[in-house]
Amino acid sequence: MGHKTSPFAFRLGFLSLWPFEWCSNNYSEVSSKNILIFNYLKRILYENNIILGDFAVSFKFGKVFVNLTYYQLEIKNLSYKSKQVGLQSSFPLYYRKKKHYYQKGTIWEEIHSFLQYEYNITVDLKFYNRLNIFDHVNFISGYLRFKIESSFFSKIYLIQLCNEFNMLNNLIIYSGFYKSNCFVLQGLKILCFGRLIGLQNKISVVEHIASGPMPLQSKNQLILSSFETANTKHGLCGIKVYLYYKCLGE
Repeated sequence: MGHKTSPFAFRLGFLSLWPFEWCSNNYSEVSSKNILIFNYLKRILYENNIILGDFAVSFKFGKVFVNLTYYQLEIKNLSYKSKQVGLQSSFPLYYRKKKHYYQKGTIWEEIHSFLQYEYNITVDLKFYNRLNIFDHVNFISGYLRFKIESSFFSKIYLIQLCNEFNMLNNLIIYSGFYKSNCFVLQGLKILCFGRLIGLQNKISVVEHIASGPMPLQSKNQLILSSFETANTKHGLCGIKVYLYYKCLGE
């Protein structure tokens, strides 16, 4: 008798790639702690105009190794009314894995102290600045959330992202920290829903844009998704982003 397979995990490809290496055999406790830490880092970095991407934790040689990737939003004409945020340049792509170590007096020192307190053991923190917004699905959803919260929703944001995506022409490879360089970015799908028009007496609407394939079945492919909630004066707006990666061997 074979093991029962989760249809949801099978369709999204969760069974073909398991990226995390847990710190101990107590799976549920460590998993819960890592989720809480990830949510804290995501919130504190977003407050500093930084979007968190990959977050990997491993335990080796009596130390906890934390590796994460981030995308720095470009702030233009910053004022108390609005924040104009632009996309960083997508090229050259070989700069996207630049590694940094934290310096004193920065947000990274605060994060390192927090991790040291939570894990109660020596923590080795390394973070990588990704210059391309399509290097992680969280970068796209976080960017749209920032745009909606700081100004208003516009279909131009989606068109701009779609045009930027079409310029890449299969140049983005899913790597992270898991040595999975066999997946190439092929498809993009973005959905925004809520009172996007900005009027309280208007019902919720849905705006979406897509480029490239987005299959329902992903046994040998990889589909990454991200969900964000933007808080506006007219209510909550949901953001869903899907990235489809095709296996190079097919």
